[in-house]
Amino acid sequence: SPLVCAARGRIARPTAASWAGPADGAKAHVMVSELLGSFGDNELSPECLDGAQRLLLTAPDSHAPDFPDFPDSRPAEAGVGNMAAGAAVASGVSVPQRYTSFLAPIQSAKLWTEVRKLAAVSDGALGPHGAGGKSWDKLYVVRMHNYHALAGTQPLFTFAHPSPRLLPPARRGVDRPGGELGEPARAHEHPDNARYGVLRFRCEVGGTLHGFAGYFECVLYARGGAAAGAPPPANQAALCADGMSIGISTNPPTASSGMFSWFPAFLPLRTPVDVAAGAEVEVHVWRCVDDTRGRVWYEWALTQPVSSPVHNLNGGSYWIGLS
Repeated sequence: SPLVCAARGRIARPTAASWAGPADGAKAHVMVSELLGSFGDNELSPECLDGAQRLLLTAPDSHAPDFPDFPDSRPAEAGVGNMAAGAAVASGVSVPQRYTSFLAPIQSAKLWTEVRKLAAVSDGALGPHGAGGKSWDKLYVVRMHNYHALAGTQPLFTFAHPSPRLLPPARRGVDRPGGELGEPARAHEHPDNARYGVLRFRCEVGGTLHGFAGYFECVLYARGGAAAGAPPPANQAALCADGMSIGISTNPPTASSGMFSWFPAFLPLRTPVDVAAGAEVEVHVWRCVDDTRGRVWYEWALTQPVSSPVHNLNGGSYWIGLS
């Protein structure tokens, strides 16, 4: 039966990061957002939800012995993730709770040719294929038709909300990274959402590598706070198999039926690379954050079977503004 809500709401004009919250200091029980991008985090969902998390209810009198690290395909930072006993437990619920980006190497002469046209015409680039153009350094959102995946998708970056790295200490005197004994841990007030990952694919078929297709899996809600308290399952379908969790996915193996709200992302390569069946494709991907300039951007580079330049180095061609 449909759920009927008779409560009234109020619209606040400021952004969640700048809004001071209700005048009476009340905290939210549920935080719902629609900030997911085609590559999961490419519309600044981590930064926006981290900024709003201070408005979400926490339980300062509850204690959790440990928060497991969330896999984010980068070397673990010392002292980040596994917090000492005494960290506050989040009582408020975030929707979504967790999302992971995925990549797959693809062959698509059609997509590559369209980017080449932009590089040669819009950028006015010289050289073969307009190789000097900024268009090669951008993430595109496209509804893919003429393409072939050379290998299956692999997970890249994962973000979870509420972020354990933002939870305040439940009591003073807790020895946590970022604060001396007896001090609040200031280092976790603004967690580092930069990421670095290396993916290695074994090509199932031979072909020409033109770039990478990007997807995401998302857990909207998992009863019992699975996003914060349990290791993630192999995929979103496994998490939702119990019928008590709700998720959405554009990742082909677990794609949600009938969902067309998000088209895949496309990360192009300036120069196509021929690969043989069984060959290894290795790609390095960076999610870079510059608080000084207020920017977030992606960089990517191929290292197997050949090396490519780093695309979008220092965000010179493509970036997303934080304000």
